[in-house]
Amino acid sequence: MLLILLAEQGGDGAEVWFSTAAFPARYHISASTRAEGTRRLRALHLLSVERHPLAARSNPTVFDTRRRRSVYRLRGPALAPDKEMLARLAPAPLKKTPRAKKSRTTPRMGT
Repeated sequence: MLLILLAEQGGDGAEVWFSTAAFPARYHISASTRAEGTRRLRALHLLSVERHPLAARSNPTVFDTRRRRSVYRLRGPALAPDKEMLARLAPAPLKKTPRAKKSRTTPRMGT
């Protein structure tokens, strides 16, 4: 999530928002991965998330819901990450499971 935010804001700390419908198709990560990455960055105080209201329709009624958007902004060392910080954010390595060996047989030529 850190790399996505850095790429989107150009590294200058600008506010970024994402379409929840387009995000998985654009970045090829699941909603749960996005949520976990956001949670980790917030826990380390590297990301602030604010809710901004969206403009109302041209002819709103009393029954309209107030739509809001999450706006993300990287803070502090996240704007210029070092190796130590990236290591803390990295997910735990996956355990390798042994693979079954494939038998290699060569076909016999006619005898």
